[in-house]
Amino acid sequence: MARGLILRIGLIVIVTVTMLFARSCGKKNDPVCPRSIKPGVVFDVKARIGGHGIDVSWTASEGEREDVKYRILKSELKTDECLTCPREYVLIDQLPYKSPRLKRAGGNGLTYRDSDVRNGYSYSYVVVTCTESQICSDESNRADIVFP
Repeated sequence: MARGLILRIGLIVIVTVTMLFARSCGKKNDPVCPRSIKPGVVFDVKARIGGHGIDVSWTASEGEREDVKYRILKSELKTDECLTCPREYVLIDQLPYKSPRLKRAGGNGLTYRDSDVRNGYSYSYVVVTCTESQICSDESNRADIVFP
């Protein structure tokens, strides 16, 4: 009788422990820190000649404007060099959304003036959006222009 009771208690303990482990096993998802989500990609970068330089403009994504920085990258080639060859981009500036160096234009429009340009060169620009945690979007579309 005592032996039967011990077997029943042992069986209850084994079933209970098995249920606890079965309930918590398995991988649900990788944990994601809220600040590790990539910001949206800028998709409408344009370049045009303006004043004494080139104006690079784009539209800021709704909802992520206040806490982002924009990295502006540039590639420079003489117009007689291979314009279809792969470009090498260099960072020319990194500005927070509220920077006075970014001109506002109609709602979410932003414009950056690149004054470091030379006559007879082809320029290509891309913009990357980054969070305060330095998590960055993919590169934007490429905006090409020749400075006369």
